[in-house]
This record gives sequence, structure tokens and C-alpha cells, in this order.
Amino acid sequence: MKSSTSSCSERFRASTSPFIDIRSSRPLSVQPALNSGTLPVLPTPAPTQGGSVRRHDLDWLRVILFGLLIWFHLGVFTFWLFPDEEVPLGVLFVVDVMHQWRLAALFLISGMGTAFAFRRRDVKTFLNERLVRLGAPLLFATFVLLGGLFAPLETLWLILVPFPGSEGMPYAHLWFLRNLLIYSVILAPLFAHVRTNPESAPVRAARWTVDAGRGLALIIVPALLLAASALLTKPWHYGEVGMWWEFPHYLLFTLFGYLAIQTGSVWFQRIEALRWWLLATTLPLSVLWFSVKYDGPGGLMEGGWVMWGRDPFSAATTVATVLQAFHAWMWCLLVFAWGARLLNRKSRALAWLNEAVYPTYIMHFHLTFPWMFVAAILGMSWWTSTALGTPFVVVGVLACFVLFRRTAYLRPLVGLRGGRAEAEKLWPFTTTDDPGARILLHLTAHAVTGAALLVLMILAVLTGFVEI
Repeated sequence: MKSSTSSCSERFRASTSPFIDIRSSRPLSVQPALNSGTLPVLPTPAPTQGGSVRRHDLDWLRVILFGLLIWFHLGVFTFWLFPDEEVPLGVLFVVDVMHQWRLAALFLISGMGTAFAFRRRDVKTFLNERLVRLGAPLLFATFVLLGGLFAPLETLWLILVPFPGSEGMPYAHLWFLRNLLIYSVILAPLFAHVRTNPESAPVRAARWTVDAGRGLALIIVPALLLAASALLTKPWHYGEVGMWWEFPHYLLFTLFGYLAIQTGSVWFQRIEALRWWLLATTLPLSVLWFSVKYDGPGGLMEGGWVMWGRDPFSAATTVATVLQAFHAWMWCLLVFAWGARLLNRKSRALAWLNEAVYPTYIMHFHLTFPWMFVAAILGMSWWTSTALGTPFVVVGVLACFVLFRRTAYLRPLVGLRGGRAEAEKLWPFTTTDDPGARILLHLTAHAVTGAALLVLMILAVLTGFVEI
């Protein structure tokens, strides 16, 4: 039993506004900084303890990034359906550059969310909640949605193997949940230490990084840590969907997100003040990164060059690795800076969309691959397939969310909190208080959702996404 997403993964892998004084809100001129190529002169912010105030920009970014995931997977996995259709350079540039920071930003957000959650929990409570929120969907999807029940022992073994490879991982795209669960266990002792020692060395180091050099250290220090990790791990094996050198890479992003929240609001104020400088420098850096990736020796960005007989450490691999680390980190800073500026606003739709993230993420492959199958049969071009397939998958996964949301006992299996009490807050349960009628509604909700799941699982098998 295996998922055909592995072959797709293999193919893709081979493939003038002012700054704000964050203490006095005085406008500071950005133009001299941009013209001189230096960072803007900013006052050093006073450290502040972070509160428990919810940041709506993080919720919006989480929704947007998971939404982009649908387009990204649909676009990338349909490249191989049209081997004779040349992919425009602009599309390739956008996809490749996005791949460098999209997942990193999600792990950064996860670390930030962990920091908020851990303030109200001890280690035991935190890990128990993580096992339910991440472990239950991971097991449900692996054994049921992806057909692991047809080879249960092999599936269980491959879940436990640290790096089974893209051809062997039974959890397919849900490697994100698996990695996040492992990171939670690894970092839990640090989280507990910081919770009881809010002025500990990691927090002081994070504050220094935000303060030092008017924001320069915030750009350089995390990127150098990412580069050091990659230099030690990248030569030996290419990155495979969160495995090998990518495992510590995303672990660091999770840690950076956690530590960012420990600085209070200062981290967000600092990057927001740097937003124009980041915009002016990150986009040219992407052009440089893209040119090195395609014009330099093969494998510089993917890693694993020792497997092709090259020296593990050389000037070319070192420069490429450092460049890639800075590129990923600066893109994250850029996205979060403009998110802090534009997205920190409440919305009626935000809570609903934020709740939909995990169910839609879990289910989207079961609609992506059937669409690819239809697109191939109809002979659609890449442009047509992507343009029509994206809304099809989005509507489909949101419909799945609407169904799962009303099932008292299936909710945890797709990452939704609560059970019967939460389901009964929704229509049609709100139309009656009669216990018998509500039982009938619960049975109907589970039957309809189960039937929809069965149809999607059959389609996954018929279209080759799941092999049994």
C-alpha cells in the first residue's frame, strides 16, 4: 500500500511609506534607507512581556498559506500531466520561490501558536492535546483515507520509521502533522523551562536578536543558524518533504516562532517597521537564488550532493546553502511584516475559515487527484486545469468541512475541537430541542459524512492516488 503522491513529489523535487517608531509612532523616513541600501534607523524597543491577545494576522496568514497549498499542489502535480506543454518561466519562478518559504512560514506560525497555548497549560496537558489534535487526524488519514488498513503492520512501521522516504511514507501530505507532533515532543522541555523562567537565556537571546543592530541581528542571526544546520546535514541526502536536512530546518522555524512570541509584541513591531526594506531586498534576492538554482551545479539547493560523488563541503555548496537560508528567512520576515501591517483585523469569516484549515488540508488530495484524472481525460491544458481545478477543490474541501463540523464523533479525526456540544451549536441542531429529533439529526449527519468519505476514498483508488 502506498500513495501515488510520492511520484509527484519526486518530479517536483527534480523540478514610499514611512517606517514607524515603535515606541512613539513618529514617522521615520524610509527613502534614505532604501537609497543607501542600509537598514532604517530605528530606536531600540523596550522589551515587553507578551500578553495573550490574539493576533488576527497570524490567523489570516494561516488561512492564506493553507489556501495557497491547494493551488500549489494542484499546479505542481499537474505539471507532469502535460509533458509537452512548456511551463512559463514566470510560473516556475513563482512556484519555486513560494516553495522556499511557504512551509517554513507555517511552521513559524505553529511555533507562535504553541507559545500562546503553552501559557495556559503544563507539559502533560500540552502533549495530551497535541496527541489528540495532531495524532488523531494523522492516524485516521493514514489508516482510513490513505488505505493503511489494508497493510496495518507495514503502515504502522513506516509511521514509526524516522525518515521512510517519499516513496515509503504512508501518511502522504500529512507529514506536516507528523513533524509538528514530533517537534512538540522535542521542544516541550524547553517550553516548560521558559514558562517557569520567563527571563531565561533563550528569551534573553531572542530579545537581543530583535533589538541588536536596529533589526540587523533579526535578519542575520536566525538565517545563520538555518545555514549552519543545513551545512551540517544537507550534503548527505536531498530534502524529502520534511525529512533529512529539512527536518531540523523546519524544527528551527518552529522554535523561532515560539521565541518570537516570548519577546512580546516587539518582534512584530520590529518587522513591521522593516517592511519596506524587506520588500526592496527580498525580491532581488529571489532572482539571485533562482539563477543559482538553475544555472549552478545541480543539487546545490536540494542537497545530497555527496550521493553524486561531490565533496560534502565546498565554496559553491557553502555559498548556495547560506543564500538559501537567507532567502527563506527573509521571505518569512517579509510575509509576516506585511501581515502585521495589513491583516491584524477581526473578521466574521476569519473564525470560520481558521476552523476549516485542518479538515480542508487533510481532505484536499482526495479532490485534487480525481480532478487531475478528469483534466487528463479531457485533454485540458495546464492553465485550464489549474484555473478550473482550484475552485473545484476549494469548494469540495469546504463542503467536507461543513459536513465534518456537524458530526459529533468524527470532528477530532479531522482536527476539529469539541464533540457533540460543539456540533449542536450549528444548524440544523439549533432548530429543535427535542432529544429524539437531535439523535436523528446526529445519525443523519454521520451517515451523510460517511457516505461522502466513502465516495472520495473510492475515487482515490480509481484515480491511482491510493493503491491497495
